Amino acid sequence: MEENLADYIVYVDETGDHNLQKIDADYPVFALAFCVVSKDDYINFLSPQVQRLKFDFWGHDDVVFHERDIRKETGYFTLLRS
Repeated sequence: MEENLADYIVYVDETGDHNLQKIDADYPVFALAFCVVSKDDYINFLSPQVQRLKFDFWGHDDVVFHERDIRKETGYFTLLRS
């Protein structure tokens, strides 16, 4: 099979504030990240492993991995608190 763009899933996410006029001293970061995954790897590896992680830690798969919630240890991620 000839590979083309339709053979991949692209995830894009940002964090921080892109405003360079007024930088937030508490979080002076802006990052843009991309993740490119083949559909075969997504179906056969990534998705099942993420589902397993969610069920192992929370007993369900309603959890959404929001960077802010993970970093601030809020919502479902209060279990990260020491």
